[in-house]
Amino acid sequence: MVMCSLVGGGPRWASGGELVLMRPETFLRQPSSWLRACSEFHSTITASPNFGLELVARRGNAPNMDLRRLRVCLTGGEIVHPETLQAFESCFGDSNLNPLVLCPAYGLAEAAVAVSVVAPEEHWSADAVDQESATTRDRSVRRLERSS
Repeated sequence: MVMCSLVGGGPRWASGGELVLMRPETFLRQPSSWLRACSEFHSTITASPNFGLELVARRGNAPNMDLRRLRVCLTGGEIVHPETLQAFESCFGDSNLNPLVLCPAYGLAEAAVAVSVVAPEEHWSADAVDQESATTRDRSVRRLERSS
């Protein structure tokens, strides 16, 4: 399932298999519908901007969902907050969500969907950088902290 309206179901998706589409309005009215579709259709791939992960985590886990088949949950399109990823992992652990499925990505929309993405089955990490040094002509950017 790819959250901009698509749900990729099953391992045959890339070779003519199943693809489930979801209207964004459906997600906005009932955010849990996204992960319910992933559970029902045994999705292996999905995607969402940070606000989507935040919204479903804030609403809480819905009972009787099984997300064990999910292998990739690409998140990007806006700033990805580590706190959102942690809340999402925590909220859906009871639904068999593997924390390694979360793949934060940085992209250039005008060029590609994702330029940089964590590899599937690797845990994401985040760096906090000094904004002042990042916006000056100084080529070195000071890392403030790293979380994983």
